[in-house]
Amino acid sequence: TVYCSFVRPRPTPRRGSSARFELHQLIEAFHNDGWWKGVVSEVPDRSDGLYRVCFPTSIEEFEFKGDELREQLEWVKGNWVAVQDQEVCQFRNYTCARN
Repeated sequence: TVYCSFVRPRPTPRRGSSARFELHQLIEAFHNDGWWKGVVSEVPDRSDGLYRVCFPTSIEEFEFKGDELREQLEWVKGNWVAVQDQEVCQFRNYTCARN
């Protein structure tokens, strides 16, 4: 049994593949059947249009299409709120292993 106070609605729909994310922006990437918090470590300037995303908790880095990314959101007082990019400074010193 789950109490109603622990149930939250789905976040806003993902951005389309035409969305642009910035270097060091806090995002969530759809990876291994779930949304994982990460940081954009490289923005696409190549024809493949892939973003490189670093996952500081596992110190790994993977490539994603834009439609596999969304802004990082937190459930705050009954609303989905975008995480402030000022928090990214704590991740800038991480080195991720490229896969």
